[in-house]
Amino acid sequence: MVLCDTNIFISAFNGRQDTIDQLSKIGLDEVVFSAITVMELFQGMGNKYELARMKKKIKYYDIVQIDEAISIKAIEFIEIYNSVTDYRYPMPSSEQQQ
Repeated sequence: MVLCDTNIFISAFNGRQDTIDQLSKIGLDEVVFSAITVMELFQGMGNKYELARMKKKIKYYDIVQIDEAISIKAIEFIEIYNSVTDYRYPMPSSEQQQ
């Protein structure tokens, strides 16, 4: 099982071939959504027709519900990721001057 973030699905649903290829390599039956990703995707829909189309796109995927154990594990992953990477979001120039 591979839990992908919202940006991955948006990229795939917008037709980015590199993202689609990577998801295909993983195996679409191995890819899952979190309940939060579903909420984020639904929030981005502009009307009921877009919402209906999104529901059709995601209906074949399993949805992982969030519980306390998953929340704790997600926090651990973020802590580990941040401790082993030097990647930081660039600050806008207005914040750098302060």
